[in-house]
Amino acid sequence: MTDRVANETALTEVMEFMASPPVKDTPEDARFGQRLLQVLAASIVDDPLDEDDPVCTAELTLDADLRARLEKASLERNHNAFGGYADGMGPTLGGGLNKE
Repeated sequence: MTDRVANETALTEVMEFMASPPVKDTPEDARFGQRLLQVLAASIVDDPLDEDDPVCTAELTLDADLRARLEKASLERNHNAFGGYADGMGPTLGGGLNKE
């Protein structure tokens, strides 16, 4: 991974890459993917499980349209933190225990 930058800088770079996408499988494409994942991760808001949990706010605030465009770009370019599981892994307890 390249050096991590401030989230605001990463967002600026991502917007530049979105305006002029890099060629796939180049160092610039890899940097785009890293910055894209950083921006998406920084924009996640975790809801507290109960009233005693602290409220986690996003480090970056993205409107719904921009977030959807960034998620789409990430999936299109295969920059997915979950690999082949675009929607995440989900619960795995008991999964794959069949002997069939």
